[in-house]
Amino acid sequence: MNKQISQFMGFQHPDKTEMNTLWLEILSSMLNGMNSYFKLKPENYQSFSEYIHANMYLDTENAYFWKWLNDNGIDYLKKTDRGLPNTEDLSDFLKYREMLLEMDIESGIVENFILSVTELFKLSADFIDSYLETGATELSNPSDYKDVRVPMTMLSHTNINELEENWKVFESPAKIQAGLLVYI
Repeated sequence: MNKQISQFMGFQHPDKTEMNTLWLEILSSMLNGMNSYFKLKPENYQSFSEYIHANMYLDTENAYFWKWLNDNGIDYLKKTDRGLPNTEDLSDFLKYREMLLEMDIESGIVENFILSVTELFKLSADFIDSYLETGATELSNPSDYKDVRVPMTMLSHTNINELEENWKVFESPAKIQAGLLVYI
């Protein structure tokens, strides 16, 4: 089932972790909610994007919601298409969002459901982005940094050799590296 949801949502990365599985279960619940609230059923479409486009034109009463999903929601959803770490923080966040979504599905109030879906997409993407960004920049051991000497040239300085010896670049071992240039 998760492979079908993953493919329907347009995800490129397979669900590898418990958190990915939980995220797909939440999206499945959301689709079930859409199935009960809206005239057009998700299972009649090949992709979530196709489903959104059809509803933009056929569900005029909730056109603002479908337009938001088309303009913003798909981009937020793409940010969640990654291997999610199995951490307590992420688990707690996703379970909380799942609980809110389920309450709004059961409420029978379409406006609550729409708000819940928009918050689910935006807040989940933001949380996952910030969580993974923090994890990539924090280092448990200062020795993880590499000391790299990089030649520097400055046209206004007359003794380049003296200047080069005073600059160091410290690189992070993270996948997306950021360097720190220090004048000693």
